[in-house]
Amino acid sequence: MTTTTSDEMKPPSVWKTLSFSTGSGLANLSGSAIATLLLLYYTAVTGISPWWYALAQTLYAIYNAINDPLVGYLTDKNRSGLLRFGKRFPWIMIGILGAVIMMQLIYNVPQGFFNNDVVLFFWLLISLCLFDTFYSMFYVNYIALGPVLFRSENARRRLGISNTAVSTFMLIFGMVLPIVLADKDDPSTFGTFILISGILTFVVGLLLAPSVKESPALTKTLVEAAAKQKDDNFFKFLWNALKQRNFMLVVVLFLFFSVYVNTAAASMPFFVINVLGYDSEDPMMQMLLTEFLFIFLSLPVWNWVINKRGFKNTAIIAIVFLCLVSLALLFVPDLLTSTIVFGLLGCAVSGFMALQSPLFTDALDELSVVIGGRKEGIFTGIQLFFSRFSYVFQGYIVAIVRSITAFDPTNPATFTPAALFGIRVEMIGVGAILLLITILFFARYYDLDQEKMKVIREKLAVIDGQSSAQ
Repeated sequence: MTTTTSDEMKPPSVWKTLSFSTGSGLANLSGSAIATLLLLYYTAVTGISPWWYALAQTLYAIYNAINDPLVGYLTDKNRSGLLRFGKRFPWIMIGILGAVIMMQLIYNVPQGFFNNDVVLFFWLLISLCLFDTFYSMFYVNYIALGPVLFRSENARRRLGISNTAVSTFMLIFGMVLPIVLADKDDPSTFGTFILISGILTFVVGLLLAPSVKESPALTKTLVEAAAKQKDDNFFKFLWNALKQRNFMLVVVLFLFFSVYVNTAAASMPFFVINVLGYDSEDPMMQMLLTEFLFIFLSLPVWNWVINKRGFKNTAIIAIVFLCLVSLALLFVPDLLTSTIVFGLLGCAVSGFMALQSPLFTDALDELSVVIGGRKEGIFTGIQLFFSRFSYVFQGYIVAIVRSITAFDPTNPATFTPAALFGIRVEMIGVGAILLLITILFFARYYDLDQEKMKVIREKLAVIDGQSSAQ
């Protein structure tokens, strides 16, 4: 293998770190733009039943069982027709462009299809799958570059902080745009906000391009690493991932954090309209902007905590704090109190967001050592496959709670005290409990500390043909 002693081995500059972080921001921008009002749009505007909605999310997740890992598996292979542009770069840019186009379908359901469960089910399922096919091309390859470009603990800590800042900034656009522009009484406004979100996603993709554009030397290193690695079948890679305890602990922790976030975001409009009694979802903006503000404000504190306590202990602190604060949302009586609680949630979310990139890249490094080569693409795909099940959990949490409480957002007669408390439970309660159980297992069994990672990086240096690890 070619020894890489050029600029690729140097710690990334501040500007390259910021540019690379726009990829995380792009993922949050497009993902939140789609997820924020998806439940509201399909159940309260188009009229699909929550069980058909849950079924669509389930089949969508099953599709991801094939799509995400398969994209990783195929793009890990060397493709001579695209290699002149780089190993990862072409897939990243193709994925962004395709995702921008396909996301338009999701919120542009013809009104003639409204209140037809079967037609709406297929429209939702197919449009989500088309979007995710291209999204996976982008995201799998983007994440796979992280361990290669950011090798040291300090570089990964800086990337984690940068990712959190940029991602939060993009979340503001991704979540606030739908709230500002979409009106549940005017279905055409949903098409307007998703068009603007798509344009912003494309612009952010242009900002990402400089940091993921590979030099010829880096492409050659990645290609030679892939060529030397034995081309095992997909199921062997899956088995390797499932056997690796630390990797699976991180994957499951990410899964239930996604369940928490996605369910909270999807149910917030119903919390504002039905529980707090507002005419529209607009007051969500006050709560979300407060949360985003505190995410930014608390980043320096979490940076200090990470330096003092390490990745694992900081993750435990952040998640336990998040779950405890979440309990307050089961009882808050008004918008002001809810806004204060969301500010505290922002403090907790900030800590875990800053750790997502470092935790995952450490787990990928350990896997690379176990198999004796770099296959970040396929293992990223496997992680994404599990994370997509968050939408299944979200769908069935909503369907089960609403069936128990007999809540129907189109029928005011069902707005009973039990149904309104059920909205609080579906929004935050179930997700917090699942996340708390997960972090207890993580605290007990995760063991990638600084000493172990030092040994892993030394072994990776040999695999990559370096003289020393960063």
